[in-house]
Amino acid sequence: MSAWWASVWSSFLTFLEIIGLREDRSASNELLLSVFKLRYREFRDLLTANNELLEIISDLEVLLRGDKPFGIALLRKKAIQAYACTHRMVECLQTISENRYPELERALERVEPCLVDLFSSERDPVNVSEWIVPLDRADRSKADHVGNKMANLAEIHVRLGLPTPNGFCITAAACRHFIEASGVADLIDERLGLADPENVDHASQAIREAILAAPISTDLSEALLAAYDALAAENVAPENVAILRVALRSSSAHEDSQASFAGQYATVLNVTREKLLYGYKQVVASFFTPRAIFYRRYLGVPDEEMDMGVGCVAMIDALASGVAFSRDPVDVDQDHVVIHAVWGLGPTLADGRADPDVYLVERVGRMPRIEVHVVRKKMELVADALGGVREVEVPEAAQDTPCLEPDEIRTLARWVLALEKHFEAPQDVEWALDHQRRLFLLQSRLLRQVSTPEAVDAPPVVDKQLLVDGGLIASPGVGHGPAVHMRVGDDLSRFPKGGVLVARNSSPEFVQIMDRAAAIVTDVGSTIGHMASLAREFHVPTLLGTRTATKVIPEGEEVTVDANWGRVYLGRVWELVADAPVTNVFMRGLPVFATLDKLADCIVPLNLTNPRSPDFAPENCQTLHDIARFAHERALPEMFGIGLLIDDFRSEAVMLDIFLPVDLYIIDLGGALDVPSGARRVKRSQIKSYPLAQLVRGMLHPGIPRFGPRAIDARGFASLIMRQALRNPYQERTFHDPCYAIASDRYLNFTARVGYHFSALDTYCGQSVSKNYISFMFAGGAADYSRRARRAQAIAEILEAIGFQVDLKKDRVDARITKREHDEIGHALEMVGRMFQFTRQMDVAMSSDSSVATLRDAFLSGNYSLDPNFKPPAQSTQSSAL
Repeated sequence: MSAWWASVWSSFLTFLEIIGLREDRSASNELLLSVFKLRYREFRDLLTANNELLEIISDLEVLLRGDKPFGIALLRKKAIQAYACTHRMVECLQTISENRYPELERALERVEPCLVDLFSSERDPVNVSEWIVPLDRADRSKADHVGNKMANLAEIHVRLGLPTPNGFCITAAACRHFIEASGVADLIDERLGLADPENVDHASQAIREAILAAPISTDLSEALLAAYDALAAENVAPENVAILRVALRSSSAHEDSQASFAGQYATVLNVTREKLLYGYKQVVASFFTPRAIFYRRYLGVPDEEMDMGVGCVAMIDALASGVAFSRDPVDVDQDHVVIHAVWGLGPTLADGRADPDVYLVERVGRMPRIEVHVVRKKMELVADALGGVREVEVPEAAQDTPCLEPDEIRTLARWVLALEKHFEAPQDVEWALDHQRRLFLLQSRLLRQVSTPEAVDAPPVVDKQLLVDGGLIASPGVGHGPAVHMRVGDDLSRFPKGGVLVARNSSPEFVQIMDRAAAIVTDVGSTIGHMASLAREFHVPTLLGTRTATKVIPEGEEVTVDANWGRVYLGRVWELVADAPVTNVFMRGLPVFATLDKLADCIVPLNLTNPRSPDFAPENCQTLHDIARFAHERALPEMFGIGLLIDDFRSEAVMLDIFLPVDLYIIDLGGALDVPSGARRVKRSQIKSYPLAQLVRGMLHPGIPRFGPRAIDARGFASLIMRQALRNPYQERTFHDPCYAIASDRYLNFTARVGYHFSALDTYCGQSVSKNYISFMFAGGAADYSRRARRAQAIAEILEAIGFQVDLKKDRVDARITKREHDEIGHALEMVGRMFQFTRQMDVAMSSDSSVATLRDAFLSGNYSLDPNFKPPAQSTQSSAL
């Protein structure tokens, strides 16, 4: 068509639009462009939601192994996120497809009740805006509000009627109010959003300093002091109200659940009225210690979940304190209650600074037998008259005296067994004995148990240097690696993966390296302390209380820690390492694990595995994974077809100014091009869409002829002429018809009608592997069916060689690549671009079946000019499969 005639024709079409005999194409094109952008935006959201759901499924599969601690709050969060992702995918598919899949919405409605039922309960409604809840109004139904520690204490106080200190709960709502009203919330978001393992210490320090310096709002401070005054009036004579001392204890919603959070948050003892508000801020600030941040992230608890409740209870001026276990924490086969006791307050026992008396009590019988082990107790922690606590020397006469009398031991054992029955699991209980020898229960939480070897004689390994022989087995197992000596307060980020931690003192701070430690050995510590509890949660072989570890274990030398028998050897002891038992799956059997099983059944299984099966239908979706798989599979062909909506879209597109036998127009959905507004042509250098740039790069490969003759035999030429004669020439697409690329920075939909064949490509290429894919289709040709089929066969074999999954039917090729790395997708797109150019008009040359292999091998070897004298490079990468 001459330029003059094209101008006349364009003017005539404009005249028809003016008089109303032809639709205004600019208006319809603008509407169509908005449709393209909407579909792409929804498609991108669908891919993102699919990626997020797959990550959630992966997280649930990790939890199903049973070797990682988690709580009900984490499961509830995962359920909500999984449903939201799937719901978004269904919405997106409906928009992309113009509501062609209503059955998928009904499939989602079938799965939804399963998730709702898992987390619904008949608990009393909770006023989540309350700042203060008295202990006698708190119970397990309010655990998310007052925290597990105080909820458990309330159960003991109210439901079981066992003695506890009086007190009240400062709720998570109060904490959130304090953080938001004080202006610290923005700092937390800013610092923790940037906090990776390299700078979390700095973020933690800045946040804690800000919390301690922040004012508590007048209304909250008045509420706290009023609750303190009410507690004082209840516990002491009116003239002595001012002398009431309280203990402020952390009570997070995640604490003392299936994960212990042992020693991660602060307890402030012997607090006066004047120090109440500052003591409260100290507990809140402990939410952001480096070890607490690490522990929450290990459990998958978001930092922004400010669920820090705080318990305020009347201070027990303890004559003696301790912990009691309803079962032996380090030997599940032992059938007795274990009680540990020290003089004074209990923190010295929890942090391993004091050796306790140990009482073993039979679990059955009216007068159970007691086995007593008394140690010399030289120091104790006591409440100071001015507030706070201090260490003092135990009087000489009491150093070798048992802390508890037989009747007190039996009473405590009976209470602990009652707690085990009530909470339906072994319990770890804190207790105190006041100076009137009255027993009080301070805390009860789930006890994590581990198995130890049978009590038989196991002599040391011969021919191996024994460095340590003795110590307390806090967490059994065998570990080996280089010895790394560290102290509390050291930079824990330098601890290497696979190292053996050797330390003077046990400390819950070391939780930050427990996911990297092969084993732990300390001079001081006990099996009932915070660190021992954490080591059992992390399944790190751990020996505590060895007395000599830091002196006899050489820094940097490889050692083997046998925490089954309390020994440390120099070097690697292969027989111990080889015989080490598989780590226990400690979460199995717990109630929360049963909830995980049910939740996973609603989300994880994939029943729709074959998209080509007639059973691949919405009515067969049984899980969120099924629904997501169906939505994802159907979204790709829906997007694949948007290029077919284009007829003549040149008024809304820009033309790519390159040397090709086709006119390529680009529709920018956002980020595809870098051109001035109103530009009608674009240079190759102005393409910012990675998939489009890679495709064009392949099409412009210098070794591929872009114009000029093809090797066509006489029979092939005759076939082409006959085809032209038998077809209506007004229905044929010519080489001058435009090709369109609908593109963004990461997305490309390309359609090409070149000569007598049709090609279409749809791809997404970003940094997320699970989103990446290429869908490709090729069909038709100018020659007879046999030649077109041979070319299709050659194209199919080329695509298979570069990593595609291919479906070949007659002269049509359908192919796909999914879930590949960014660069792999880019390489495949470049190869497809080369193949576009290389195979054009090639059907007429496919005169025999042998031409299939000839064409395939020529392309894969890089012989794009079909030179008979071509010699491929020694190590050609043209055919490297993805």
